[in-house]
This record gives sequence, C-alpha cells and structure tokens, in this order.
Amino acid sequence: MHCFIAVVLSALAALSAGCAGDGCADGACLPDTDVDFGMSRLLAIEPESGEMRWGVDFQGEHLRVLGLADNDHQVVLDVSDACWAEDRAFAFDVATGAEVSMHSDVQTPAGASCDEFTTTELPSLVWSDGICAGESFTAPGTLVGIDTADGTEIWRNEFAMDAFVGAGDVLLVLTSMADGAQHRISRIAPATGTVLWMHQQDDPVRMIGADDLFVFGVDSAPFALSRNTGDVVWRAAQEGWSFLGPELADGVLLDDTLYVWRIEFPASPCSDTQ
Repeated sequence: MHCFIAVVLSALAALSAGCAGDGCADGACLPDTDVDFGMSRLLAIEPESGEMRWGVDFQGEHLRVLGLADNDHQVVLDVSDACWAEDRAFAFDVATGAEVSMHSDVQTPAGASCDEFTTTELPSLVWSDGICAGESFTAPGTLVGIDTADGTEIWRNEFAMDAFVGAGDVLLVLTSMADGAQHRISRIAPATGTVLWMHQQDDPVRMIGADDLFVFGVDSAPFALSRNTGDVVWRAAQEGWSFLGPELADGVLLDDTLYVWRIEFPASPCSDTQ
C-alpha cells in the first residue's frame, strides 16, 4: 500500500498525517522519513456544489493529472520529487479516492491546438470555440483573435491582462489591478473579443476551466461562477481549505469531477531549499 493518505471531509481541517516506515518504500514517501512539514494535497470536488468527494495527501514537488483510465473509473497522477530518480504514476478510484492499480492506458483529454497559428507577434495562443486568441508580443495589452477556419485575424482589442485562458467555448482574461489590491476575471466572446461579464475580487486567482453551467477557479479556496453572468454560485467552505493558495494551487476539470491540488513548498525532504 502506498503512503497516500485518504481523508474525509469532517477530518480535513485537522489532518496532519506523517508518512514514515517500511510501508512507504514503494510509494509516495521515503521509508523512515517524516514529511509532516511538506504534505501536498489533491482534492476531488463535486462541480455543482463544491463539496469534496475525497482527498489524498502526498509527498512531491510537482503534481500533474495525466488523465483518466479504466473506462474513466481511475484518475492518474504523475508526481515528481527530489528524492526520486524519476517521476512516479499513481492511480485512484474516481468515486472513492482509493489507490488502485492501473488497468489500462491513460486517456489524455483531447484539446484543440493553436500551434499552427502562432507567429512572432502571437507566440502563445489558447483555443476557444473555433478561435485562437493570444496577447500581442509587439503590442502588449492587446488581445488578438484568429479564426481557425482560415487563419485570419478577426478582432483586436486592448485589455489589461496577466493571463488568458481558453476553456471550451469560454475565453477568460485575468487581470491584476495596478495596486495589486483587486483582481478581475473577464469572460470574452471568442467571436468578437467583447466583454460578456466581469467578476472582481480581492484575492489573486487561478482559473481552472468551465463546463455548461460554471466557470471554475481557485484562490484561497475553490469556487464557481455562473458562466452566463459571472456571479458567484458556490465557494468551498473555508474550514479545511485554508491550505490552498493561488500561487501554489491549480486544478483541472475531468469528466464531471473538479480536481484541485496544492504543492507545499518545500514538499520534499530532499529539496535543496531545505
């Protein structure tokens, strides 16, 4: 049994589990190494309510959700750590969070690529509803939309932006105000580049994705906005979520489950930063 530790919602806030002993030899912790100081965490969240389905703690300096396996019954993670010579893969039952053996190849979510439309001016593009959008390198603060049908530029609008995110047919621009005290999420119409709605908050934010109802993000806790209005629909209860932070938290939406993780820094007893 690997030394990932399943947690339940009622005990999440008080969780402080060490990974030590021979049982960790093949898993996520070194034998006889107490890593209480640097436990990182992955949570599986119900997208419609923000309730946690399950959670696991782990040792690791980097986590990546590779995708789903076993007919979407398993979620597969890639975890790296300074203590290990190479990355390690772990699989968990999507419904329960129990660690399982992988039974099939990982199916990585397919996403439309904008690579063929990148240029010197537009070195980084995101796809949204048939449009590739990106910030102009030669005119910072200008967001440009490219029609993927023929590669032509269809709009060019000025935005104060720190990042832009494509999530299906939702295009989002993230902006921090000059004083750093306010942070803004703007939903942009991919076809025209116009602002559909704007959400403003005090905390820095990282966007995760969107489905047919919501736009998902994480700051000090995961939250969901209405994709139509930008209003806050739910915000995860602060108890048990305070370990999350926008600089170290991230997430992905896969097959009706929102996975959110936070990497504790430093997470590894072998890290040079110790």
